[in-house]
Amino acid sequence: MAKKVMSCDLVVLGAGGAGLVAAVKAADVSGKKVIVLEKAKKPGGATTFAGGLRVMNSKWQKAAGITNQANSASPPGDLGKDEKTNERSSGYPKRGNGPGPGATPDVTNEFFDWMCEKGGVEKYFKLNKNGIVEMPNRMDKYKNHPDPSIGPGREGTFVIEKMVECCEKQGIPVLTDTRARKFITDSQGRVTGVLADTKDGELQVNCKACFIGAGGFGADYERLKKLWPEDHNGKTMLHLCPPTCTGDCINMAEEIGAGIDMSVAWLSFMGPVHHPYSYPIYRIMQEPETLYINLNGERYVDETKNLSARSAAILGRQPKAEMYAVADSELIETLGRRIISTPWQESDLPILKKFGEDIAYEVALDERKRRGNHTKKADSLVELALKMDVDPKTFAATIERYNALCENGEDEDFGKKAEYLKPVKKPPFYAFWGQRFTQCAHGGIVVNNNGEVLDVKGKVMPGLYAGGDGISCNDNGGGGMSGAVNSGYIGGTSAGEYLKKI
Repeated sequence: MAKKVMSCDLVVLGAGGAGLVAAVKAADVSGKKVIVLEKAKKPGGATTFAGGLRVMNSKWQKAAGITNQANSASPPGDLGKDEKTNERSSGYPKRGNGPGPGATPDVTNEFFDWMCEKGGVEKYFKLNKNGIVEMPNRMDKYKNHPDPSIGPGREGTFVIEKMVECCEKQGIPVLTDTRARKFITDSQGRVTGVLADTKDGELQVNCKACFIGAGGFGADYERLKKLWPEDHNGKTMLHLCPPTCTGDCINMAEEIGAGIDMSVAWLSFMGPVHHPYSYPIYRIMQEPETLYINLNGERYVDETKNLSARSAAILGRQPKAEMYAVADSELIETLGRRIISTPWQESDLPILKKFGEDIAYEVALDERKRRGNHTKKADSLVELALKMDVDPKTFAATIERYNALCENGEDEDFGKKAEYLKPVKKPPFYAFWGQRFTQCAHGGIVVNNNGEVLDVKGKVMPGLYAGGDGISCNDNGGGGMSGAVNSGYIGGTSAGEYLKKI
């Protein structure tokens, strides 16, 4: 079939959070023609399922007399900062041919103020008692979704639907089932077009500038194995990444000389966290007083490492890459009360208060031998070990050793701080099953603070911008909900200003 040709001022690759925000913002700034290409059958990408947009220093806060707030707090399970360097880190070695990542500023407040101008935000977003703008409830059509830890219907879904609405109003075509595969460049190496595959044949979109917001590469298992063979080693790992996130546009950018850097890629975590598994149980498993046991019945890590990538990387070296978080009944009550008193957001409270019901439900599933691996409960350690399918003698010896460390107030084996050493003594005993999981791999195209793509020598590639999971950039410019909207807003602004000048 003959090639179809379209023309625009800005072509945006990817209709997720970063891409759609960039498209609408660039059109606002420049008034120029924008076209969005999306590989999937509908817009959204990983942002559809995202939450955790913590807005501070917006006009809402200022109107309430709240100023000079710090950046938003990390949600449970976030990697946090390295204690020695005070920098965020994935724990993985530096990779790639780029000059290193930039540091995209946090403009979540500017993005939010801009989105408010589009209308409808106040229906779902509220200023909570801590002075943070959040979305306490799901959008109406998703209000009965059982899992508070993941969308749809949370902040990410709202952003996607609002940006799609803006595209429709502003005449920005969003072409789905359209997979970009190659850049067209001029004699100076500037991008002048994109070749894409559609169900009707090849499409060529001529352009003056391009924003890449096509996601990361978390669904490209072969690439993950090459980069991190110790983690992607064939052992159990649940992949939650959208299947379209295969890094196509990272490859395209590299082919035309863009710098590529994987040094801040965030990969595996421990869980399970998402439905059908219990969110309160996941939160309890994160508490450092629990005891982490592998399938050999042995302790294998300092539990204060939590469920982060660091702990998940260690789990990858354990049998089947599976584990149990063990606690006695007294500790369960203590931790349950704690998670209720420290919810991530106010909307978590009704769900967290059901931690006892959730535990009982999963125990009932286990006792009925329902499919899957569920919470174990037993009146003796031997019985618990048998339900966990670990050697009772080894498990009993592990518990005895751990209890002795707790009594002495010093963890000679793994260095857990004394205040987190709680013995496993009071029956009934519980074991919460966990495995590794990944959401989206983050990292790739190197950009500067303006969202401009840099080449392998660190020089700006004029007219080429990128954001979202597919860029190599720390903190707010990296992965996640804030990373998507920040980098899309910044890159869209820069692209719009560029188009006004040419």
